[in-house]
Amino acid sequence: DQTKEALELLKIIKPENEKQIAKQYYLLGRLYFSLGKFGKADEFYNDANLQDPTEPKYLVGISQTSFALNRLKLAERYANAALRDDPDLIDAELTLALVLNRYGEKKLAEKRFQDLIFSQPSNKILHLTYAKFLEQSDSRIKAINLLENFVKKNSNSPDILDYLGRLYWF
Repeated sequence: DQTKEALELLKIIKPENEKQIAKQYYLLGRLYFSLGKFGKADEFYNDANLQDPTEPKYLVGISQTSFALNRLKLAERYANAALRDDPDLIDAELTLALVLNRYGEKKLAEKRFQDLIFSQPSNKILHLTYAKFLEQSDSRIKAINLLENFVKKNSNSPDILDYLGRLYWF
């Protein structure tokens, strides 16, 4: 949570080649994304992709910012492109599930989440994202059950415990 310090450090690093420049842009994009500055994050992700078009995680970043900026078709296109390059990119899968939900395909989105959880039962980010999805779909009890089951198997999960506490609060 020291984004300002991280931002200052990233700005003073002098990359030596295009791949390092791309990685620096990507990290800057992540920082801006975490600050909720999605337009700025999108610029950095696109710059990273231009510097190194062989790295699919840069496409995932573009997909996530496109989703945050409500550009659903772009989000879907970039997530699918990233998955063609690397089928194991969970963040691309998550973005596609969220896009499906935004399109009104709640059942398909939920099925995608469930398939992902079945294939990666200890993925904390996946469980947290699915719980948020369930909460937004007015399924708090399902979200609570999902996180309680996760905590039983993975007790050292502060983010999960924090969100579970928030769900209990509501």
